[in-house]
Amino acid sequence: MSLRHPVAFRPVGLMVGVCLLASLLGGCSTGSSPQRCEAQAYRALAQASIPKKEVRSLRVSVTRVPRKGPRHDRLEAWAKIQSCSGSVVVVMTSACYVRQVYPTGNCRASGNRSAGR
Repeated sequence: MSLRHPVAFRPVGLMVGVCLLASLLGGCSTGSSPQRCEAQAYRALAQASIPKKEVRSLRVSVTRVPRKGPRHDRLEAWAKIQSCSGSVVVVMTSACYVRQVYPTGNCRASGNRSAGR
């Protein structure tokens, strides 16, 4: 009589379930793409008087912010602007909430936004 262990694959399923639950609470990464925040980045650029047609390229990346406790990610959208050499950076939370907009190089962004201002 061969005994099959019905729980052989349960640890993997359990880990997936735990990670999915933790991602809802802001813990595990589900690997969702930072590009999901592009619309918010373009909106923030428009509010800084930079229309979408002026944006040569937009790259959104995830930055891990070291701190004690749960993992904390920050998204940064780097926009190359046609009319200047440099970028305009849109800093967002992992939930796509815009925290700050600032220029680099000789780029300008009217109404630079910063959290707490």
